[in-house]
Formats: sequence, C-alpha cells, structure tokens
Amino acid sequence: MSKLIVTRTPTRISKGHPAWRGGVSFEPYGKEFGEIILRIRDRDNHQCQICGKLEQELNSSLVIHHRDSNKHNNLPDNLLCLCRPCHAKITQMWNYLHPYRKEVINK
Repeated sequence: MSKLIVTRTPTRISKGHPAWRGGVSFEPYGKEFGEIILRIRDRDNHQCQICGKLEQELNSSLVIHHRDSNKHNNLPDNLLCLCRPCHAKITQMWNYLHPYRKEVINK
C-alpha cells in the first residue's frame, strides 16, 4: 500500500503522489505564450478576474489561466489573469470535473 503525501496546499502534488511528474508539466506551453502574457495582464488591468485583487496588493505577479486547459490555445479570449489562490481553486475544480470537461467546454 502506498503512502498518501499531504502538502500544505491541497492542490499541490509532490513526490510520492500518483500524479507526480517530476516537478514539470506534462505538456509545454505554445511558443507564443511567453509573448502574450504581458498583453493579457495589461488587458485585465493587472487584476485577478475572480476576486479582483491587484498585483500590487498581492506583491506577486498574476498567473495566466487557459479557460479550456489547452496550453496551445493562446487566443486572448481563452486567457485570463488570476491570483495564485484563485488559480488553485479553479484548477482543483477543473480536475474534479475531469470526466465532464468536454461537455462543459461545448456549452
């Protein structure tokens, strides 16, 4: 029987967890993603699109989230700025909905 390793943040996966991939994402971002990050942050006024907190308040840069979880779909309509806590909540919810993703995207 394998041990379940619990970290401080429930959305983090660490060594020993069945989903651990050595600390790297299983899929790279599209080439243009690095170039569009600044434009998306400017478009969203450097503000989390869920809770409304500004980067200045957080003392941290915002994360760019892909609405459809497709790292190659870097169209502006698919991207939005989120603070790290909101991004973790969205990612956790999205992983929970995994079997229903295609149905949710198509609606």
